[in-house]
Amino acid sequence: MKKILLLAVLALCAVAMQAQKVLEVTEVPNTLGSAYMNQPGEYRARVDIKCPTSIPLEFETQCDKVEDMRISSEDDGATTTYTMYLNVDPSVREYSTRVLTIASPSYDDVYYSMAFLKSGQWVTLSVSDPNATVDTGCYNEHHNKAMQEIKNMNYAEARRQLTMAGTCAEADQQENDYNIALVDSLMLYRIQADNALKLLDYRTASHYYEKMIGLNSYDSYAMEQNTRCISNFKSECDVLFNRAEWLYNERDYNKAKEIYNQVIARQCAYESQANSRLQSIESNARSRKNHSHVLTYEWRKDVPIGLHIGKYNMHKAGGFFQLDFNPAIFDAIRGECKYEDPATTSPKYPEFNVAFGWTIKIKNPVWVHVGPGFTGKFYYGKYKDKNFPYYDKNDADPLEERGEDADKHFNFGYAVSPVVGLTIKYSYFAIRCTYQYRFTIKKGLQEFMEPHRVSVGVGVAF
Repeated sequence: MKKILLLAVLALCAVAMQAQKVLEVTEVPNTLGSAYMNQPGEYRARVDIKCPTSIPLEFETQCDKVEDMRISSEDDGATTTYTMYLNVDPSVREYSTRVLTIASPSYDDVYYSMAFLKSGQWVTLSVSDPNATVDTGCYNEHHNKAMQEIKNMNYAEARRQLTMAGTCAEADQQENDYNIALVDSLMLYRIQADNALKLLDYRTASHYYEKMIGLNSYDSYAMEQNTRCISNFKSECDVLFNRAEWLYNERDYNKAKEIYNQVIARQCAYESQANSRLQSIESNARSRKNHSHVLTYEWRKDVPIGLHIGKYNMHKAGGFFQLDFNPAIFDAIRGECKYEDPATTSPKYPEFNVAFGWTIKIKNPVWVHVGPGFTGKFYYGKYKDKNFPYYDKNDADPLEERGEDADKHFNFGYAVSPVVGLTIKYSYFAIRCTYQYRFTIKKGLQEFMEPHRVSVGVGVAF
């Protein structure tokens, strides 16, 4: 009876000893700048916990309800990633002493302090069984050691373990060959990335570091180097693009074009802006070659001083602007104008015209130009109701007052004056002819404003 009791006690002890497995928790470095984007009004941090799928985990803290932690999981077949979102509102003092309890059947509970969490922080933890490689058979022992060395970024040792695993009698050759190829790829990518970094080819280096991270998310070296490459690459692109922009604004288009092409070749974030600038440079070059810009001096009756500038493109519509006025405008500005009787004199009324619109090629070298316009004309004297200069059919004397009072009274006539005309441009020379129709809102001013006008212009194309 005593022997049976002793055997039972020993069996219970063996079971108890078998249950006393331990878990190891380590923090996995994230890329610099990793952060969780909170919703407005939220104060949460994100925690990802990676663990072999064979070790299911449960979590709790002394200050959170499980449903408030928003725990979810994702399994890729080998590793399970648990994600939780913990409230870290700084006004809740209890969160400053938060401890996360990690539990799994057959393992001792693990306690991990979460007191350091800040709002918007994103932390990744790795949970593993440090003794998983003990007494598991030849293949599993070397395979598990190799997987751990991959996590530790010791790829040469991982390959050595996998080579030894391949010699085991129970080896899974297909799985082992896959893992060897994985390690070979990681080693090759590191060599390629480091070599590119030595040559300051940050984009190529980042490309290979990202490949490493894709194969081994635990590779903190690749993450840190990739972050460094991205930062340096961005700074390099900033310098190039800003230099190109300075040259462009200084109209040194040839050098600017060269640097914009470098920005595009490096696939910088400014690629679309650089393409836009190159198109602008090419358009300017075509304009200069085709002498698309036209500047002319314009003459029109009563407004002999005129200036027009426009763009006359070979393959698309352009635009123009025209301004005309007479010297009497300056007298009006100085206040030297006064009433003059149009029945006895020929007054020089201050007048100006403004027009703008579109230019369209009919057939080289002829372009048509068309657009709206506005005409303003000043006259003096205090006129009776519905009486204007040249409009005295009902009253021989249209003025209410004469003398100094008439001289002081200022009037403004205006008209909507659309224009249409032709431009002939050949080499460096250009001539224009424009018809203008003036439509007055006040009918009594129609004769004063004169509804029809023609202007001619001569100038240069460049």
